Amino acid sequence: MLDILLIFKHDVLMQAVNRFPLAAKLVLLAAFFSLAGGKWGSYIGLPKYNIFLPDFLFLLGCLLAFLKRSSKNDGFMVYTIIGISFFIAQLLRNPQFTLMTKFRDLLPFFYFLFVPLLCRVFSSLNNQKIVNTIRYASLVHLFWVLPVMFNLLHPISSRGIFGFPIFTPRWDLDGMTSIIGLIAWRRHPKFDLKENDFISLVIVFTLIVQYSRATLVAFFFIIIIYYLRHLRNKKDIFFVSSHRFSLIIVISMIFTVTAVPLLQNLLPQNSVLIRIGLISNPINAVVLQQGAGSTANA
Repeated sequence: MLDILLIFKHDVLMQAVNRFPLAAKLVLLAAFFSLAGGKWGSYIGLPKYNIFLPDFLFLLGCLLAFLKRSSKNDGFMVYTIIGISFFIAQLLRNPQFTLMTKFRDLLPFFYFLFVPLLCRVFSSLNNQKIVNTIRYASLVHLFWVLPVMFNLLHPISSRGIFGFPIFTPRWDLDGMTSIIGLIAWRRHPKFDLKENDFISLVIVFTLIVQYSRATLVAFFFIIIIYYLRHLRNKKDIFFVSSHRFSLIIVISMIFTVTAVPLLQNLLPQNSVLIRIGLISNPINAVVLQQGAGSTANA
């Protein structure tokens, strides 16, 4: 009887491992650190040696996926050869720049080489786990970025494994994380995930008063894309019905038009509402002028 139980336990364990392989765990964990911590979370590791935990987990997960790939998959090798050829060609161009400078500028594109491996990793993973990972990461991110935005929490200087002080914001990146979190916290019937209106409302408020103008533009762009998609497809499987999602947006807009001007002195001085000139007072005039100057320079 004991042998039967041990065999059954082993079979159940192996099925669980196969459903959620180690490579997928590592890649999702890397994404969790990057989304939850933003700038400072992405630089956890060994800063002295430029070795960072999210990159290490990501590369290790892709390596495991590469080792488990099918030997008959010729498409992967073709993609890899094309990608490496692109990098070599770019490194040989522009001789006026040093090799390190060109390598630094090309490093973000290096991740495109891992697209086939990522497709393999996520093809064996339940999409519900991906959305849940994004949800929890965005919630952790919201817990610290909102107090930092209102100067209730300040970056904590630290050494060792942190490349930047804990809770250091990077507003463009933090804004994109909030938008991704907003999408994740809506209903996903295909994955049997329900929406959370309260968290969605808090994220929308964060997006309205945050510091980045690019984030505000991206936020309204996402809303437009959502409605265009819904008009084309009357039953959208990725979001809750348009009426409920509209209610979230309308409440946020009403709050912006009414309550925010009354509480303008409590807004962060670098809030996007001040930077775009929607709210202005003598104290924030200098901030508005600096914002306009930075936009012109960009």
